[in-house]
Amino acid sequence: MSARIITGMSADEYHSDPLPTPSLSSSIAHTLVSRSPLHAWSQHPRLGGVPREPTKSLDRGSLSHALMLGAGKELAILDFDDFRTKAAREARDAARAEGLLPVLLKDLDAAEAVAIELRKRFAEYGVALDGQKEIVVTWSETADDGSEVLCRGMMDHVAIPIIDDLKSCRSAHPLACQRHVDGYGYAIQHAAYVSAIEKLHPELAGRVSMRFVFYELEPPFAVTPVRLSGAFRELGHRRWRRAINAWARCLREARWPAYVDGWTELEPPPWALSQDVAEQMDDRDNDWKETAQ
Repeated sequence: MSARIITGMSADEYHSDPLPTPSLSSSIAHTLVSRSPLHAWSQHPRLGGVPREPTKSLDRGSLSHALMLGAGKELAILDFDDFRTKAAREARDAARAEGLLPVLLKDLDAAEAVAIELRKRFAEYGVALDGQKEIVVTWSETADDGSEVLCRGMMDHVAIPIIDDLKSCRSAHPLACQRHVDGYGYAIQHAAYVSAIEKLHPELAGRVSMRFVFYELEPPFAVTPVRLSGAFRELGHRRWRRAINAWARCLREARWPAYVDGWTELEPPPWALSQDVAEQMDDRDNDWKETAQ
């Protein structure tokens, strides 16, 4: 399958994976290499299909994306004080069932003000958000055994040859961003999305770059723009290749193992052995002191 952009696809449709065969996304790839094929199978909408329950934090992040990008889920503006009443919860659930993002009317003005402030801060770092937004790209990767792996990605913002991904977070401190990149698989996302754009535009091979913009939704609305180092990019590329090969094998064999295939013998970790030796030395010292007395 040649790389292509699919226009007019909603976020819900994208996340349902409407492609001809179960496709590999960067988030599934992260689960595959950081946990196991069984966990990836369980998470994938076309396989195990265990849904991710919406949370207040996810809704806030989705709302900020929608307001800053002017794209994403359509809003369902609900005139309630909160979601504690039965009527409010039913309206919220009905909106979600229709693929809408529920937001309280009383929260909308504040959210729009935050989005305006964040766009100003983004612009200070040269992130104008005036390119293509929330675009769906499908492409194929070739596994080491020669089989083709169908892949998909939904990119926040693309202004060729630059991809921007927006990440709302509790802390945008650089050390926290470092943990997010590794812990949430953003290095894999970098490898996948750069590969996708290079397949769309082969003439740009080696010149496509991806940036991450981490931002806080609480005052003072700190923003941390991030480019991944060469070491981080190489790590992401290796993990992406591992995921491609594992995905191809699992689909071919229709087998999705968990962490192990059989009995595993566990050895004590080095720190436990070191701690035990230290405790034995302390016991001997105490015995010597009591004898000396």
